[in-house]
This record gives sequence, structure tokens and C-alpha cells, in this order.
Amino acid sequence: MRIATAWALHCGLLPLLAAATVAAAEPAPRAFEAHYLLERNGLLVARIKRQLRVRADGVFVFRSEARPAGIAAVLFGKVRITEQSLLAPHSGRLLPRYYSYRREGHRPRQRRAAFDWERGELILGVQGERRLSLKSEAPVFDRLSGELSVIGELRRAGERREWLYLLTEGKKVKEYIFRLQAKEWLDVKPWGRLQTLRVLRRQRHSEGKRKTLSWHAPQLDYLPVRTETTEKNGDLYVSTLETFRPAAGPDGGAGDAAPKNPANSVPAPGETDTRATPGRSADR
Repeated sequence: MRIATAWALHCGLLPLLAAATVAAAEPAPRAFEAHYLLERNGLLVARIKRQLRVRADGVFVFRSEARPAGIAAVLFGKVRITEQSLLAPHSGRLLPRYYSYRREGHRPRQRRAAFDWERGELILGVQGERRLSLKSEAPVFDRLSGELSVIGELRRAGERREWLYLLTEGKKVKEYIFRLQAKEWLDVKPWGRLQTLRVLRRQRHSEGKRKTLSWHAPQLDYLPVRTETTEKNGDLYVSTLETFRPAAGPDGGAGDAAPKNPANSVPAPGETDTRATPGRSADR
């Protein structure tokens, strides 16, 4: 009986202890579920579901699932792309432990990355074909955990204007510069006008035109409400937040995030008022 009681307490309290460990150095992320619409050059091509939860063992699970929509659903209806990143506190920071990418249907493929912070080793490839050192000046993330860390950067007191991440891409690791550019007001349905922080992401030492701009809303736990990626060939991919449900507890259910800003909110002095229009943004 005592063992069962101890185990129940252990499972219930561990997520809270893990969150407190992260919070000692950076604000712990809150569990949530969000849905996005993805457009390519103005045409709907996919719907994306993002979910963050905390397991009973204190591991954070960040999962993304994309399915074709619009005309893409007719052409690639069976395609499904699933990504998952497992993160845990290490040295006062929430860092990735394992990342997986799986594309089913048209042109199936898989990617994996294992982060062994104790040994300082990064293992890339489905069969662990490539091993690299994790000992670097800049932190190393996979694509999903990197997005979560950006949210942490913005939430942290004394925001840095610029920072460097190493991101895994297949069996490679690339350097990316992130720059907090400005505050902007965006019209985001159904929340109305929201104050956001605009972040630019570019690959370091790259002359290419590829760049990503993201707008993060403090009102929605600094989640990106809009993301624009301009490819080298000029194609513009825009994802917009459709629904957002923050968790009620460490690993519990979620409730709809109700709009708080009135529709007639007025930008503060020195801030810009921007309508969320595809193709409008530029590297400012």
C-alpha cells in the first residue's frame, strides 16, 4: 500500500518538479495544443497540429503533425508528416534528448537525432550513421526543440536582441542567427489585435535569400501566431495560428484561450501597427 501511494505521489509531483528545475534558469513552458493553417503563395496546402505536454517522468514531449489541405489534399491526400522532440532539464536548461521525423505516403522518409548531453555526443541518422560533438559555444537543437527554445528566449527577463543556435537538419548541423527585431501589432482571428514580437531567423554565413520571420504573442505564452518563410526560389510559405488551447495543469487537459485584447486596441508609442498580410513583411 505504501509503495502504491509513493508511486502515485511520484507520478503526480514529478512534472511539477521538472518544471521547477527548468524555471530556476528559464521560464518553464506550459503545455498547450495549437492548430495552424499553412499557405504556399496564398494557397492553402496543409493543416498543422502542435502539442506540448509533460510526461509523468518529467520529460517534455513536443509533437507536430501536418496533413495536406486544399488542392494539396487532392494531390497528396495520404501524406502525413509527424515530428516529435523529447526534452528534459539539463544544466538548468530545457534541452532535447531525442528527435524523430517521419513522412508517410508520397516519398516516405525518416530522420532521427539523439542528444547525449552526459557524454557530449550527438547521434544523427536512422541507424546512427553520424556522430558529432555536442561541446560547442552555441546550444544544439533539433528543429522542433529550437522553436520551443525561441519561446523561452522571449519569455526570459532581459531579452537578448540576438542569439545563435545550432540546428540539426538530417545528418547535418547548421548555424542559425535569431534576431529580435521589433514589437508589432497584428490582427489575429479570433483574438483581435495582439501585440507581438517579430523574430528573424537566417542561416549564418549564408548569402541565400531564404529567411524566416515569426511573430510571437506574449498574450498567448509567446507562441508564434504567424510565420513567414521565403525560399531561395521566391516561394512564400505562411503559417497562421487558427486555435490555441493552453493546458489547465502540468499534464492535464486544455481550455480555449479567450481573447483579452479589445478589437480597438491602440498601439503604444514607438510600436508599429501591422496587418497580417502575406508577402508584406521584409527583413527590416
